[in-house]
Amino acid sequence: MQRSICTDPDIVLWGEPYSYCNLITSLTHSTKPFITQDWPPQTFPKAELFNHLDAFFIANLYPEMQHLYNGHRAMLDNLFKHSAEEKGKSRFGAKFVRLSLDEAQYLEWLYPDAKFIILIRNPWDCWKSYKGYNWIYRWPKGIVQTVDQFAKLWLKQTSELIQFQSPNAITLRYEDFLSANFNWDAFKNFCQLPNMTKAALSKQIKGTTCDPRSITDDDCQRIAKICNPLAAQLGYLGLKQSTDIPG
Repeated sequence: MQRSICTDPDIVLWGEPYSYCNLITSLTHSTKPFITQDWPPQTFPKAELFNHLDAFFIANLYPEMQHLYNGHRAMLDNLFKHSAEEKGKSRFGAKFVRLSLDEAQYLEWLYPDAKFIILIRNPWDCWKSYKGYNWIYRWPKGIVQTVDQFAKLWLKQTSELIQFQSPNAITLRYEDFLSANFNWDAFKNFCQLPNMTKAALSKQIKGTTCDPRSITDDDCQRIAKICNPLAAQLGYLGLKQSTDIPG
């Protein structure tokens, strides 16, 4: 999907930018106190106070919230937007595989006009594609090596992200995106990328130099135990077994 979106010449979709830095997650954590009721104080000092700062209690003196927002936005604009413009692109985006609901809500707060595509895939097929690699979920300690680790992350990420409610968000199954019946016109309209094409689907490009290890029956049973009933609700019944979503 990332390569498909990039067939439109106006956009670059960055892939896992600086993933080991946990950048988006760290920024998200720094804004989580905002959900606490009545915090921070919204009564900011009058302008006259700044002419006599020494005459007032200023141990808790906050700049206005707008400045904090501007700082977060400026950092990501410099990283993603301005660098895209240097490459001749008028649009930018980013693909992530480590983010959950909190981060999605943070990014929507920061970019209220952004488009969000939640992409879900069959957990058995995911593990078959991944098994044998060492992927770091949270650097430096979060190395995912076992089927249980992988399945629990699939369950966590998926169960959270399908709760993301926004008029600017859609949820797609990977299998449906690859289907011959996929509505490309609706997808291009949602993304506002009229020049996107299917060209990227005609070739498979591997990002690794070795093949994954074979999946076992025990792997499949462990995934079923951990990921169901959510997997079944999404139409995933086992390895290479994906049906229409019930209902």
